[in-house]
Amino acid sequence: MYKKVDRRIKPVPEVFLEKACVITTISKESAIIITASSKNSIKLSAYSNRVTKERLKAMNINSDEFLWPEQEQLFQYILKLND
Repeated sequence: MYKKVDRRIKPVPEVFLEKACVITTISKESAIIITASSKNSIKLSAYSNRVTKERLKAMNINSDEFLWPEQEQLFQYILKLND
């Protein structure tokens, strides 16, 4: 649906407080997984009930080959861990 000009939303410039910023942290477990995967390539040998070979193919992970193979395997491994 087309929005008319008189109903246009005009952004208001605002300064955000430092308390409003988003801070991301990496837990020890994630850091261990990342460092371990950089040294040894992780093989996703056992699929789970939800993460199957067919579903991984359907997700079309890394279709444009932007990720390194190790990063693609790490992504699949993290998917399996969060299953």
